[in-house]
Amino acid sequence: MFIKQLFNKIVFYYHKQRLNVIKTFIINMVYLPFCQGRKFPILIYGPCRISGMGEILMDGDIYTGRLRIGLSHAVRSCFDKTFIEIRGKMFCGRNVIIRRGVKLSIAVNAKLVLNNNVSIGNNVTIIIKRGVIIKCNTSVGNNTVFMDSDSHFLVNTQNKTVRDSCGIIEIGENNWVGGWCSIKKGTKTPKGTIIAGPFSMVSKDYCDIIPEYSIIGGSPAKLIVENMRRINNAQTQRLLAKYFEGSNIPYQFSEDTDMDKVCLPNE
Repeated sequence: MFIKQLFNKIVFYYHKQRLNVIKTFIINMVYLPFCQGRKFPILIYGPCRISGMGEILMDGDIYTGRLRIGLSHAVRSCFDKTFIEIRGKMFCGRNVIIRRGVKLSIAVNAKLVLNNNVSIGNNVTIIIKRGVIIKCNTSVGNNTVFMDSDSHFLVNTQNKTVRDSCGIIEIGENNWVGGWCSIKKGTKTPKGTIIAGPFSMVSKDYCDIIPEYSIIGGSPAKLIVENMRRINNAQTQRLLAKYFEGSNIPYQFSEDTDMDKVCLPNE
């Protein structure tokens, strides 16, 4: 039993926690000012290809591991390679995770904004021609695709008009984007939105269509239910997991419970 546990720990460390020292050095020295890069706020794990001559911008406290790229999942991505192409600008908050297998391409004059506590899942594809903004405490499931451009134009053959093929994507704070979804140009979601996976497709501004803390899903996505909020707090997750080990009765929080403390991650 001891040998088996030791073997599993070694495999876990090698595939998930193996720091790519060379790529970590390169990305910090090339994309950040030296005063920031010398603290190695960006850590890269596993195989990763980096290209482009853009910028990574950080404000506030600079500390080692503020942005972690390439952390893998034992089943979903442990043998995958991460691709990072930055020709535009990438703004990064605190405690940001981009998991292994992500394909990220930021075009010249385009921007990606990842605010505090954003997590991008395994094998997500993000292709940016203009802009993608993901607000605080939002997580994205595996294999989801973000594209803020159709990559081509369409002409209306009756009135001969052509609309813009690009539109900024803005995902609200405390959102959960499920796995295997498609997030297309012009998408905007309000606070607390859950996009149910798999295979939901969103492509419009939902901020005036649905209330905060709603679940949407389908292709195209529509309102499923209101007043639902994702619990993204590790302590609460452990509490609930332990409770449901011995009960199938819904857990009841007290009426005076601060739901932000229950749901939001501890920084």
